[in-house]
Amino acid sequence: MFGAPAMNREAARREASQWLSFTSLQGKAAVFPEELNLLERKFLGLARALASAPRLVLMDEVLSGLTPTQMAEALLLVRKIRERGTTVVFVEHIMQAVIDLADRVVVLSYGQVLAEGKPRDVMRDPEVIRAYLGRAYA
Repeated sequence: MFGAPAMNREAARREASQWLSFTSLQGKAAVFPEELNLLERKFLGLARALASAPRLVLMDEVLSGLTPTQMAEALLLVRKIRERGTTVVFVEHIMQAVIDLADRVVVLSYGQVLAEGKPRDVMRDPEVIRAYLGRAYA
């Protein structure tokens, strides 16, 4: 019930159930977090965050450590979050995910903005290529 208006226990259970369903965890409601796999733990964290009805969700390398199949599931969930009207800001190094999800990209190098704009444009920027792939690729 943290971060939301006060509600009784039954209303809180319904709300939790809704977010577990949204994140495809409804079948794991009675399972302790340490019994969940990595993807399920990440989704549980998102369910907890979404239960507070945020307008903005910050994600830091949410795809890290996931298999390609799990990444696809995670990307689908991020799209569902955006469709609900929640802004998503994420830090990610998996470029295909950035290109698929982002409307706008800001690339930092040593704390300085190196480039910003549409994902495909930014990925073609010679300074971005030099900073992240080395001069041989520029």
